[in-house]
Order: sequence, then C-alpha cells, then structure tokens
Amino acid sequence: MNHQYKTKEELLKELKELQLEHESLKESYLKQVSSHLSAEIESKQIEETLCNERLLLRTLIDSIPDSIYSKDLSGRKTLANKAELHYLGADSEVEVLGKDDFAFYPKELAEMFCMEDNAVLQSGNPVLDKEGFIFNKNGQKSWVLSSKLPLRNQDGQIVGLIGVTRNITEKKQAEEALFNKQLLLRTLIDNIPDSIYSKDHLSRKTLANIADIINSGVKSESEVLGKDDFAVYPKELAERFFADDQIIFQTGKPVINREEYVLDQNGQKRWLLSSKLPLHNQEGEIIGLVGIGRDITERRKAEQELKFKNEQLVKANSDKDRFMSILAHDLRSPFNTILGFLQLLAENIRYYDMDTIEQQIKLVNESAQNTYHLLDDILRYYRNSKTQR
Repeated sequence: MNHQYKTKEELLKELKELQLEHESLKESYLKQVSSHLSAEIESKQIEETLCNERLLLRTLIDSIPDSIYSKDLSGRKTLANKAELHYLGADSEVEVLGKDDFAFYPKELAEMFCMEDNAVLQSGNPVLDKEGFIFNKNGQKSWVLSSKLPLRNQDGQIVGLIGVTRNITEKKQAEEALFNKQLLLRTLIDNIPDSIYSKDHLSRKTLANIADIINSGVKSESEVLGKDDFAVYPKELAERFFADDQIIFQTGKPVINREEYVLDQNGQKRWLLSSKLPLHNQEGEIIGLVGIGRDITERRKAEQELKFKNEQLVKANSDKDRFMSILAHDLRSPFNTILGFLQLLAENIRYYDMDTIEQQIKLVNESAQNTYHLLDDILRYYRNSKTQR
C-alpha cells in the first residue's frame, strides 16, 4: 500500500489495529505457553502421585506378614515381598524375579504349584484359602493358607496372577495339640468304668461316654446328644433328674455321691453313686453341668446278700442256742441216769448179788449207748452243716 496517499487519521487507525492484533497474538501465545506449562506440571504431579502411591503400596506389601507375589503367564515371578523372599530363602527380590517355582521348591511341590497356577490362568477362577504346606531352605515344613487370583489388564485379559500365602503353622500346631489333648481326654473318659456325661443349660446331653451310653439304654452317643432325659428315661426318672439339674443351675451347688438308679439297655435296674457338678465358662457363668455315676449294682447286691446272710446267721445262732439248750437237757438226763446207777452200784455192791449187779450194769450200758448215739447224731449234723456252707 502506498502510505503517502493516506491521511494521518488513517495511519493512526491502522497502527491501532496492528497493536490490537499484536496484543491478541501475544495473549494467544501466553495462553498456549501457560497451557503447556500447566499440562507439564499436572503430568509431573500425576507422576509424583503415582510414584507415591506405588511407594505406599510397596511399603504395605513388604510390611504385611503374609507372603505376596505376582507371576506372569509363564509362571515367572514379577513381584515378591519380604515374606515371600523368606519362604524362598532369598536375600533380595532380584534373586527371584523372572524365575519360576522349580528354581526354589522340590520338583513335586513346584509341579503342584504350576498346576494350580495354570488352573487359575486358564479358568479365570480364583483359588481361595487353600490349606497346604511348603518347605523353607532349611527343609523345615510350614503349613500355609494360600490364595491365587487372576491378574487382568485394562482390556480384561489375564496377564498373570497374584498370590497371597499366610503362615498358619502355629495355628496348625495349636490345633494339633488341642486335638491330641481332646483325643487323650476322650480316650480316658470312654475307658473309665464310671458313667461320665455333660449337659447344657437346658439339660440336653452334650457328651456321653461308653458307660453312660449303656446306662442310658442306647447303642451310640448320637442317640442322646442334644436330647434331655425325658427322651431317654421313663417319666418319673426324667423328672427326678431334671429337678436335680435345676437345683444345680440355680444354686451352683454340686450333688455328691447320691445313690440313684437307671435302666440299662435290657431294661434292668442299675444302681449308681451319682455326682453332678456345675460347669462354668471363663466368665464364671453356669453353662451346664458334668455328671459322674459309679455303678454300685454289684455292691448293693453284695450288701443285700450280706444282710440276708446276717439275718440267717442271727436266726442260726438263735436256733443254735435253742438247740444247745435242748442238747444240754437231753445230755443231762442220760448222764444223770448213768451217774445215778453207778453211785447206787458203788454204795451197795457188797449187798447186791450178781443178777442185780448185771442188771444195774446193763442199765448203765444202755444209757451210755443212747448218749453215744446222740453225740454221734450231733457230730454227723455238724459235719453236714459244714459241708453245705
């Protein structure tokens, strides 16, 4: 454009337009720079946040006492926390990354782990809280509770798996110790000849040993567990047992060595020396009772037989006294006769002729013979009585 033909006003206007255009370009440039800087700052903030989150996650993973690891589709480790490194016997994560289980475990264990991994990777279904065992580098066996979950990318494709393993060795050892104690206690309870049982606060059986099963008239413990005495015994017996239970529950006082009877499997009466004691929980509350019954049936029979024999002995002694009284009378008479005739003969023998003397001696002899037969009968009776006893 040829400026020499423009007026001053036109030139000023054009200059103003150029200034406005320059300001617009400057503002646009500053916005672009600002936007770029904001994007860069935001990217750095995101990266820093992501880094912090990764650091936080890794800190958590390494601080958790459970073993945590991840594997790729080939079963190679891509992550291992400190607990996992301890199981593998490694000092650093570098020693395990990119390696599979065959590098750390015996072949049979590694093959089992590989099968589990493939099942998760192929099906997409997790394995949760599976109980098993592993061996550390010293060959020490540890019981574990393991879970394996498929690891997916943003498109939902399985790209590996995540594993979590919890050491439950102490728990297993405690369970085993408890089981052994329970087994020992149950063995003792079942082999004690006394009846032993327990009931809950509703008087339902929670335990019955072999002797109590026999006394209850059933064949197995399952027939009485969860049942009260009304389901097992006749009504009058059950009511008495239930009343005893209620007194114990209400007062907390035991019943010791009381004689009572039950009916066995054959419906026969069995006498027991029974004790019942309240069962308390850790808070001291009564939650049931424990019962012990000693079978005294044979003892009672022996006592009854002894009582009967004592009664017989008393009667026999009475009969003996009466018999001895009669015997003394019966023996006195012939001896008096013998003594009388002998005294008479001794005093008058010089005056008696031979016929009289013979007659006196004959009478004495007959009396002596009768006395002898009486004594012989007594001796025979004594011998027969002794043989019968």
